Amino acid sequence: VMRVKMLIKLSLYRRGAGGVNEQTYEQQLDRMLAELSVSKRLFGYPMLRRAVLLVAERPALIGAVTKELYPLVAAEFGMVPHQVEGAIRRALVSAWEKGDTMVQKVYFDHTISAKRGRPTNAEFIADLAERLRSGRVF
Repeated sequence: VMRVKMLIKLSLYRRGAGGVNEQTYEQQLDRMLAELSVSKRLFGYPMLRRAVLLVAERPALIGAVTKELYPLVAAEFGMVPHQVEGAIRRALVSAWEKGDTMVQKVYFDHTISAKRGRPTNAEFIADLAERLRSGRVF
């Protein structure tokens, strides 16, 4: 509860008195990924970042992750789609194992499966993209 209150206060502070968030999608996303312990040093970080930004710009892509989103990202990075999927998955698994469970709960409480223990690539990407679009950035 204290962590959630702290995140809310931090969010209000970052938005300023008028409540308008002047940060770009990229800045907001970088901050969210850092809060979720996704290290910039991970091979999949730039691909995950690009995937979230693409879905934030074109929400329909989340309905075609393997058919459209991964191929778009792969083309930008000179890779094939299954390499992008694997790199993103490894980045998320690493972050999930090392991250703060309270922060994870704040971001993904509604999507975490007890069996799986973490959101899927698509759930993670969709949730962060929706937060960017809606302005629900902590």
